[in-house]
Amino acid sequence: MVTPGQYTDNFLHTVYPDPGTIGDLATRDHVGMMLLTHDKALGKITSYPFKLQGGQGHAARRVDSQFITTQGSGNQAGGGGRAVVGEWLVTNGDYTGTVTIRDKDAEEGDASNEASYLRNVVMETDMLIEEFGEIFETYLMGDSSTTASTRLSKSLGRALQAGVAAGGVMTLDTPEEAHNFQIGMACVAVDETLPNDLLGNSTTGVGWVMAVDTELGTVTFSLTQGGAATMPTAWDGAANAVQVFRYGDFQGTGTNATGSQIGVYIVDGFQDWITSTSTPGTKFNVNRNVDSRLTGVRLSTLKSVGSIENRILQLGTEIQITSGNKGPLKCVINSRQWTKLVGELKSRGVTPHQSTVKGATTTFGYSAIYVDLPQGRCEVIPSPHLRATVCLMLNLKSWHFCATKGMFPRVMNGDGLRLLRKAASDDYEFRTTCYAHLACQYPSWNGRATLAAV
Repeated sequence: MVTPGQYTDNFLHTVYPDPGTIGDLATRDHVGMMLLTHDKALGKITSYPFKLQGGQGHAARRVDSQFITTQGSGNQAGGGGRAVVGEWLVTNGDYTGTVTIRDKDAEEGDASNEASYLRNVVMETDMLIEEFGEIFETYLMGDSSTTASTRLSKSLGRALQAGVAAGGVMTLDTPEEAHNFQIGMACVAVDETLPNDLLGNSTTGVGWVMAVDTELGTVTFSLTQGGAATMPTAWDGAANAVQVFRYGDFQGTGTNATGSQIGVYIVDGFQDWITSTSTPGTKFNVNRNVDSRLTGVRLSTLKSVGSIENRILQLGTEIQITSGNKGPLKCVINSRQWTKLVGELKSRGVTPHQSTVKGATTTFGYSAIYVDLPQGRCEVIPSPHLRATVCLMLNLKSWHFCATKGMFPRVMNGDGLRLLRKAASDDYEFRTTCYAHLACQYPSWNGRATLAAV
């Protein structure tokens, strides 16, 4: 006889096969996740070799080239005339998701009761997997800053004022960042001038989202899940602007008293590799300060002028000057900047290739925008997750998004079961996990520009 737990497990096996439906749910509608090729991570650390320094044993006369080859130990620029190969040593991050299924629900949800129970389980599980993709997309497109006044790495939003506000309502400096918050989400926060130290403890420093207004850019918090609107005491007492993180996703290295919230590593984003400065320090075993090309290409402030179109063209040129015709490229800008670019093109008389007029019906706008560069045709893609003042130009051949077993995410089913019995109760859990990393083997094939605010 098939038990309720076995029936539910068999049902979940059918609905969520590996690697099909799960990966599709997490990836769809997410620009970064759809652009990247998903590969299999090999071991705890993956090595990506790259040319750190070209061979220097050259000169017009043999005696001079020999002089160069006899200098140094061969492991520095020009040493021994050898080309120096560097290695990005990239570790996998961690991420997990959990849906709890009550034992009573499993007992009540048999084959004859599928409509009343199992469809609810599927919807809840779908939402968990879709949110998995939403979280990773937010982090892939997010800022990589470690300084105040800019959204910190993995931060969901930033409150302008010192402290926060009475009544549990936080007003974000960028209203669109309210989209990063969901009802029921647990959050922690930092004073942005002390970005490694969480505010408060498990009583005073954890806020539960109870309301979100994406138009006003406000998020309302409670000290307890489902409680009254009250800003966490430690947040409200902060001396400077506050930045908020999803509970469990804080990557700081300082001190805190809110549980195991220090030292986790999830995944890097595009801007962790293509940085806003040419000297961001050491990353994955490589000192990137010795060569600005190890941090991508930046369009200088002097050249970051004029229309969006002009800045995209200038950035493509800078990348071509730095790394040659290594195309094709993909250009990603904020969705509002994409709409602004449509207006700029129309104002100059640039019209779509086809215009349809049938009776009283017409079409307007663009379904796609392309720019022709020396590297080839580059598509301009809108993303709501990218900060409005950032333009990224990516060569997808230089990027690697890898996860263990090649699946993003995957179901924990080491014993062959989708359902796992909780240790401290009779309930079941449906668990997802992802050990993944994003690596850029050749940062100089990619670039970024600053756009005017919209």
